[in-house]
Amino acid sequence: MSSVTPSQAWGVGAAADGGGAALKNGWLPADVHDGLWTVNSVGLLDVHGHEVLVAVLSERSPDMRTGIETVERLARLAVNALTRPGTTVGG
Repeated sequence: MSSVTPSQAWGVGAAADGGGAALKNGWLPADVHDGLWTVNSVGLLDVHGHEVLVAVLSERSPDMRTGIETVERLARLAVNALTRPGTTVGG
């Protein structure tokens, strides 16, 4: 999971602060799911010196790009909530 190929360098890793991420992304194309995409991403991220495990599962995106954008936006929101000042990570 820590050796990410460039074509799969998307997903929850977008929420890492540059310290690195181990990722596993998955998707089901539209033809498998009533014309809509399922896009998921799980990763162990280094954020401000803390390891944070994040999983974002999504479905019913109109295309893969929208699914990826949704996963990345939700990952950033979750990591920001977990690492804002006064929040205990892993506590």
